[in-house]
Amino acid sequence: MATSSDRSSRGTAGSSSNFERMIGVYGENGMTTTEPKGQFATKFSARMAMNKLMLLVLVVFASGVAACFIKVPTFFVVVAMFAALGVGIWTSLRPQVAKKTAFIYSVLEGVVLGWFSNLMTAGNRGIVEIAIIGTAVIFFGVLAFYRTGLVKVTPRLVRTVGVATLGGVIAGFALVLFSWSIPSHSMLFVVVFGYIYLLLGTANLFVDFDYLNRAEEAGIDSDAEWYGAFMMLVSLVLVYMSLLRILQR
Repeated sequence: MATSSDRSSRGTAGSSSNFERMIGVYGENGMTTTEPKGQFATKFSARMAMNKLMLLVLVVFASGVAACFIKVPTFFVVVAMFAALGVGIWTSLRPQVAKKTAFIYSVLEGVVLGWFSNLMTAGNRGIVEIAIIGTAVIFFGVLAFYRTGLVKVTPRLVRTVGVATLGGVIAGFALVLFSWSIPSHSMLFVVVFGYIYLLLGTANLFVDFDYLNRAEEAGIDSDAEWYGAFMMLVSLVLVYMSLLRILQR
């Protein structure tokens, strides 16, 4: 079993404290904390987490296409947006619910992405396809850089990404709050919601892949695969929306 010093160096899902939280929720070396003491569960598999991610992506795609054809009213899109945000925060704080909430988040986010894609394609035909391809290229590119060791996810990098992501979210909310005085097509919106968010989404993918690797090494409960898939989906949504904003410019 891993020692405290081993755990500090791992830092799954963002930091050593997050690693301890994951062990507390899912157990270590295949032992689940949700079953009677001594009972072993299926161990975490990075490959299975990727498979679950593909399933969630399909749900997002189907929900997005349906939203486009139905032409969901803006009011319901706003409701779906805040609901997705709430579900996302809840899942981040309580990883054990990811098995159920990941699908709810996928449906809600699909509705938002379908509406947003329609909005961005006004007079810019073809950018949705380019954004989808670009998102896939970034995903597999980051995976290749991580797998080959060209980019190493260190505790410092993880802390930097965490702080930068929090700062990006705050900056985004501030822009939305003051959008009445700042044109939505201004360069400031493109920089924040485009280039900066794209950088944050890409950086978070590195942290997500590191989580998969560390979780598999720790041998935690396979239910954590849903949490890993959820985290990667959030990063992919950020990348896709950022690319749309950049291409729409």
